[in-house]
Amino acid sequence: MKYYIKKFILMFAVYTLITACSEDFLSIRPQGSTDEAALQTEDGIELLLASVYNVLTYKGGIWFGNASAYTNWLYGSCAGGEATKASNAGDLPWMQDFELLIVLSSNNFVEGKWITHYACIARANSAMKTMAKAENLSSSLRSQVLAELKFLRALSYFELRRAYKMVPWIDETFTENDPKVRNDQDVYPKIEADLQSVIADLPEITGSGRANKWAATALLAKVYMYQGKFTEAEPLLKDVIDDGVNSKGVPFSLMDNFSDVYHVSTEGSNTEAVFEINCFTNAARNNANIGWLGCYPIGLFTGSGYGFFHPTYDLVNSFQVDANGLPYLDNSYRTMPSVTNVVAGVASTDTSIAVDPRLDWTVCRPDLPVKDFGMWKPAYIRDMVYGGPFFANKILHWNSEDAIARTNTGNTMNYHVIRLADVILMYAECLAENNKWEDARDYVNMIRLRAKDSDVVMNGALRGANYRIDEYPVEQFDSKDEALQAIRFERKLELALEGHRFFDLARWGASYAKQELDAFTDYEQNKIAHYALAAEFNVNRVYFPIPLTQIQTAGKDENGEDYLQQNTGY
Repeated sequence: MKYYIKKFILMFAVYTLITACSEDFLSIRPQGSTDEAALQTEDGIELLLASVYNVLTYKGGIWFGNASAYTNWLYGSCAGGEATKASNAGDLPWMQDFELLIVLSSNNFVEGKWITHYACIARANSAMKTMAKAENLSSSLRSQVLAELKFLRALSYFELRRAYKMVPWIDETFTENDPKVRNDQDVYPKIEADLQSVIADLPEITGSGRANKWAATALLAKVYMYQGKFTEAEPLLKDVIDDGVNSKGVPFSLMDNFSDVYHVSTEGSNTEAVFEINCFTNAARNNANIGWLGCYPIGLFTGSGYGFFHPTYDLVNSFQVDANGLPYLDNSYRTMPSVTNVVAGVASTDTSIAVDPRLDWTVCRPDLPVKDFGMWKPAYIRDMVYGGPFFANKILHWNSEDAIARTNTGNTMNYHVIRLADVILMYAECLAENNKWEDARDYVNMIRLRAKDSDVVMNGALRGANYRIDEYPVEQFDSKDEALQAIRFERKLELALEGHRFFDLARWGASYAKQELDAFTDYEQNKIAHYALAAEFNVNRVYFPIPLTQIQTAGKDENGEDYLQQNTGY
C-alpha cells in the first residue's frame, strides 16, 4: 500500500484533472478525454485505485476535518460518552455539541464527515468509469481492482449509513453533470450487494493496507450486524476467525500483548488487523494519519498537541474490577471512589484501586508513566477542569520511534477499521442473539485472557500498582440477557477510544442508547462541570443530521420539496 501511496503522490497532478470530486461531492464534472486515455493502462488504473485509498486519510475539506474522518473519535467516542473534546472551552466549541448531544445540521463537522466519505465514493466511481473504457487490461487486474473499488465504496457508504441513516446512493452508472438524487431509499441493500459481489474476486494476499477477501467478509458481517441480521452474520464471522488471513497471507490471531495492537513496530507483523488504514509520513507530512490531528497532549514532543480527545472519567472508572477481576456490569463503579481525582487543580491517582490492565494501555493518567516519555505532567493538559486529566494512550507513538512519525500534523500509526478482537466480540454477540449464549462465553474470554497477559510493564516494573482481570464465570452466560450484558461491556473496554461506542449504542436500540447516555451525563457532570449542559438524549437522534449545506445545495424539486430530507428529530 505504501508503494501505491508514493505512486499517487508523484502522479496526483495528472489525476486531479479528471477526478469527479467537487465541492459538494454530489456533482460529476465532465472528464478530459486526453487525460483519461492516459490512465486507461495498467499503471493508470493502479494510480486511480491508489487515489481512492488515499482518501481514507482525507481531512474532509475543512480545518480539523480529521474529527470527521474514519477514526470517528468525535462521532463515535465523544458522542458515545467515552471521550470529551477537551482542549479548552473556546477552542472549536462546535465540537462540544457532540459530547453534549446537541448537534445541529449546521455544525461544520456534520458536513465534514459527509464530504470525506462522498469524496471516496466519487473517486471510486470515477475510477470504475475509466476502467470500463480501458481495453488492454488483464482480466485478473480488472476483477481485483474493481473488487477493491467496490469494497472502498461500500465502506464509505456504511460510514454514511450508520451516521446519517438516509443518504443518497450515487454509483458509476450516473452520467448527469448534476444528478438530483434523493435520500428516500435505504442504501444497506446496495452496500450488501457490493460486498457480496467482491468477496470471490478479492484474493487473500493483496499487500499491506489493501482490502482482501477476509476484509470484505468481515465488513459484510458488520453490515448485517447493524441491521440485526445475526443469522446471516454469524457464519461469516466464524469463517474470518477460523480461516481468515491478513493481507499478507498470515492467519488471523490476537496479538500476544494488548499494547502490540497499537505499536508502529508491530504493524508489519500485526496478525489482528483485518482491515486498516495504512499510513506513512515524511518531512512534508505526506499521507500521514491525520485522523487524530490535534489529539496529542500539549508539549509531549516537538510540535505536538492541541490537547483534544481526552478520555472521560466514566470510561476510566469503567475499568475498575471486583475481587474476582471482573468489571462492574451493573455500572456500580459510578458509586465508587474514582481512580483519579482533581482537587484544587491538582490531579492524583489512587493506584491501590484494582483495574483491568487494558486501562493503562488505553489511557494515560496522572502519577503514571506516559509510554517511554517519562511521568505524566500537568503541563500536558490544556485545561484540566474543562477536559479532565487524562489523554489517549492508544494513539501515541513511543518516544523511541522516529520523531517525524509523531508530530502534531499526523503520524504513521495505522488505524484499524476492523480488527480481530472486534470480529470475535461480534461473533460472540451473534451467538448470544441466536440463543447460543453458553458458547459465546468462550469467545469473550479469549479477549479477557489476552488482556490478562497484558500487564503494563516498563523497565521491569509495573506501571500501575494493582492490575486484576479474570475470565467470566459460567453463570454470567446463563441467559441471553446476561450474556449480552457482558459482551456489550467488553466491547466498551476492549475497543475504547477506537470510535465504536456511539454506533454500538445506537445499533443496540434507541431506548438502550438513551439509558446509557443519560446515565453517563448524570455521572460525568459531577466530574466535568460543562456536562451539566448536556441534553437528555432524544431517541430520534441515534443518527446525526443531514448537513444543512448539502440540503441547500441539492435544492428543491418541482413541488418545492427538498431532494434531501432531514432526519426525524432535527
